[in-house]
Amino acid sequence: MKIKKTLAAVASMAMLATTAFTVPMNAGAAGGGNYSSTIRGDLSTKFDKYLVMHTSAHVPDAAFTYTIEPGDGVTGTETTYEVFAGVGTPVFRADDTANTGSADAGKVVFSNADTTIAEASVAAGDAPAFTTTGEGNTADEKYAKKVLTIDFPNDTPFKEPGIYRYVITENPGTSVPGVTMDPVSTRTLDVYVVDDYDSATNTNYLKFDTAVLYSGTITAGPKKELPAEGSAAAVPNGLEAGDKSKGFTNSYTARTLSFGKEVEGNQGSKDKYFKFTLTIANAAGATLDVTVADMETSTTETSATIYTKAVMDAANNADDVDTIDGHQIKVGTTGTVTKYYYLRDGQYVTISGLPQGATYTLTEAAEDYTSAEHTATIAVPAVGTEGDPGYVAAKTYNDDVSGTIGANDIYTGFTNTKIGLLPTGILLSVAGPAVIGIIALLGIAVLFIRGRRRRAEEE
Repeated sequence: MKIKKTLAAVASMAMLATTAFTVPMNAGAAGGGNYSSTIRGDLSTKFDKYLVMHTSAHVPDAAFTYTIEPGDGVTGTETTYEVFAGVGTPVFRADDTANTGSADAGKVVFSNADTTIAEASVAAGDAPAFTTTGEGNTADEKYAKKVLTIDFPNDTPFKEPGIYRYVITENPGTSVPGVTMDPVSTRTLDVYVVDDYDSATNTNYLKFDTAVLYSGTITAGPKKELPAEGSAAAVPNGLEAGDKSKGFTNSYTARTLSFGKEVEGNQGSKDKYFKFTLTIANAAGATLDVTVADMETSTTETSATIYTKAVMDAANNADDVDTIDGHQIKVGTTGTVTKYYYLRDGQYVTISGLPQGATYTLTEAAEDYTSAEHTATIAVPAVGTEGDPGYVAAKTYNDDVSGTIGANDIYTGFTNTKIGLLPTGILLSVAGPAVIGIIALLGIAVLFIRGRRRRAEEE
C-alpha cells in the first residue's frame, strides 16, 4: 500500500508560516459560493495485506474479506483538529484479481501459486509483522502480499474542507487451520479534503488530497502543533492521531512431520518393504511438500515383499501439484487426505507445511513382524555439551504416531522385529548320519580288538 504521508508537508508549512499547520475546516472558496458536487483529485487509496509464514511452508488457500464504514466524528479542541464522520459510500475495487486474487470486491484470496518474498529481502516500503515463535522459527520466514484499493465516487458528499474518518474491518472469509488473524481487526482511515478553487471557471471545488491509515479504531483528532522539543521528522507520528499502519498482517504457522522404519531381529529382512498409511485431517487449503531423500522413489523387487514394484513406485512418487518442483500433497476443502508410502529398514520421509492444529494418524501393515511405535534413530543431533549453557538434547523418532500438530516438528515411526528361536540338542537332520557313523566306529574298534586277541593266541 502506498498511503500518502503528510509529515513532510506539515513540517514545511510549519516552518514557513512559523505557526501551527492548519487544515481548513470552514474556509470559504476563493471565489465564494457553494462547492461543486464533483470532487476532484485521485479518488482512491490503498492498503496492504500480508500473510507471513515459515520458509518451508507453501502459501495456503485462504480468503479474507473487508468492509468500510463511516467512523465517528471528533470535536476539535485547542490542541486537536475536528474530524468529520465519513460520508458517502466508498467501495472496494471489484475485478481486481491482479492485486487481490479475487474478482469479488473487498475480498482477498491467497493460494500456493502466489509469489513470496523472503524475510531477509523485504521489499522497500513493505512492513509485514514477522514472528519468532515456534521451534527453529527465528529469521527464516517469508510473506505473500496483496493490495486492496478503495474508490470514492466523484459525487461523495464532502460538505467542506476537513478530515473525514472511516473504519475498515477485516474478517476471515473461511477458517483456515494454522492461520492467525491480525491481533487488531480494524484500521482507521482519515481522508483529507481541501479547497480547490478553479479561477479559470470561477468554480469552487473540493479535492480528495491525501489519506492516512492508523492501526485500530482511533477516537482522537490530529494534533495542531508539534511538541516543542522536536520536528515532524524527529517526533514519532508527528501530528497524527494514532499509530500509522500499512495494512493487515496475518500469520500461517506450519511444521513438519517425519516418520520412518527400522527392522530388528535375527529373522528381520532389511530389504522388505512395509506399507505405511498416513491420514491428515483439519488441514483444509494446505499444500504439503514430501521429501523423498530418505525413501526410494524407485523401489526394488524383493522376495520378502508382498507388494508389486508398480504399486509401490506409484505411491512413493505421487504428486498432487504439477506446477511446483518435487512431490506435493494438496489438501482440499474437506481438510482430509490419505496417502500411502512403502519403506524398508532405515528409510524415512518428511512432510513439510502441516498447519498448526492439523491432525495426523500413521499406521503400518506389520504383516508377520512384531510392531512397536517409535524408533531409536536420532532425528536431530544434540547441540552443545550436556550441562553447559545452551545445550539442546538430541531428538529421536519417539513422538506419537497420531496426534495434533503444535508448535514443534513431529518425529515418529515404527520398529518391526522378527526373531527366530534356534533349537537346541542334536538336530534330526544330522541324527541319522551321526548314529551310523558311531556304529561304524564301534564296529571297527571291535574288529581291531578281536584281531589283536587272535594274534596273541597264535603266539
